Amino acid sequence: MRRNPLFLTVLLALALVWAGCSSGPPSLSISAKNGRNGLALDAANTVELTAVIKGVEVNPDEIVWSVSDPLLAEITGSGRSVTVTGLKAGEVVVSAVYGDLEDAYKLYIFDTKPVKEVFREDFEGFDAGTPSAKAGYSFSGNTVIAAGEGGQGEKALKLTKTGENAQLRVEFGQALTKGSVSMLVKKPNGTGSFNVSLVGADQRAGFQMTNNNGLRYRTTEGTVSGDTQLGSVNTNNWLRLEIVFDNDAGTYSFYQGEGGGRALIGGPVPYSRGAEGITGVEIQHAGNEGQVILVDDIAVVDLAAQGIVF
Repeated sequence: MRRNPLFLTVLLALALVWAGCSSGPPSLSISAKNGRNGLALDAANTVELTAVIKGVEVNPDEIVWSVSDPLLAEITGSGRSVTVTGLKAGEVVVSAVYGDLEDAYKLYIFDTKPVKEVFREDFEGFDAGTPSAKAGYSFSGNTVIAAGEGGQGEKALKLTKTGENAQLRVEFGQALTKGSVSMLVKKPNGTGSFNVSLVGADQRAGFQMTNNNGLRYRTTEGTVSGDTQLGSVNTNNWLRLEIVFDNDAGTYSFYQGEGGGRALIGGPVPYSRGAEGITGVEIQHAGNEGQVILVDDIAVVDLAAQGIVF
């Protein structure tokens, strides 16, 4: 039987309405080209944002875009897609509104693109023996670069306690508000105390390993906790120890192991945060005379830059 063309047109229209209703309630979401949410003023300081609207008919001219701080970023264009240009370092929220629908998208703007791993030292670039002077590094006491000790590579830092504490202090070259400092440590039982401290905190913050490798932390006031609050770790063989800090919150936590074997030791622990952030790390063998502690592969990661796509 031949169908009436008008009947077919109505049927098709009803099918389209039904399909639109079945897609769920009306919604608006903002997406960024290539998933970007980071801008660097010295590089690609623009990003394209698109308003994806579902469940309603859309007049693109009625989509309203805005930015939380016009001093940090500006919007050009209109309709479904706009271009956001970074003007000054900071965090901004870009909003899109269409009728009762709205969404917001956070953008992180930097003067220069941050390097997620800001520092790494495996001591392979040093000659064996007493370390030569190097910008950002300060060695004191019986501290040498030793070959053939294992660890990450051929060389490692060897700290031997004498009348003076053996110590390395390193500056990162930038202040970090959220970060991770990790290192490989080999500290046999009986070597005495070993301290790792965050440089830049208002008071000393970090951990102390005792004679039998009980792990203590330093509180906000700079005092030392009891061993039982964090327990012990076995560093008779090489083990990676890590401090993860949040200077904005004024807390840090401790981890041991790496990869799938990484495990929380304790924390978060409060500390008296620095005004600018954490700027370095201090490693100190303050234990028993003549005993040796080895350190290798110090790695520092800027966690504030994690999850940011440029």
